[in-house]
Amino acid sequence: MACSYWGFIWMSVHAGLHWNMITVLWKNVRKLPKIYNRVIRYVTQTLIVAYGLSSFVRRDISSYLLLKNHFVAYDYSEPTLFFLIDYLSVMALFVLAGYVLVSYLRRLV
Repeated sequence: MACSYWGFIWMSVHAGLHWNMITVLWKNVRKLPKIYNRVIRYVTQTLIVAYGLSSFVRRDISSYLLLKNHFVAYDYSEPTLFFLIDYLSVMALFVLAGYVLVSYLRRLV
């Protein structure tokens, strides 16, 4: 169980390390002025981080990462869409963390 959750986290960070390729493609598509792009990007990133962190805490993913829980108990009364949205937001949180890490390291070099 722990390995699958750690794999989920590290694959998300790894996707963030290569996210620059996708942002280069996005620069060719967008037509809005630069200031609007910046505001939209920062607001979107803030919302992703906030919801990703809340999902990380609410789903208690840290207990699976640290082997406090050995089994996952699913709530079958919850709609599958909400479950997927929560895990996608956690994934987006770590993709964004990987992207910010690479951006910071590129500035240092």
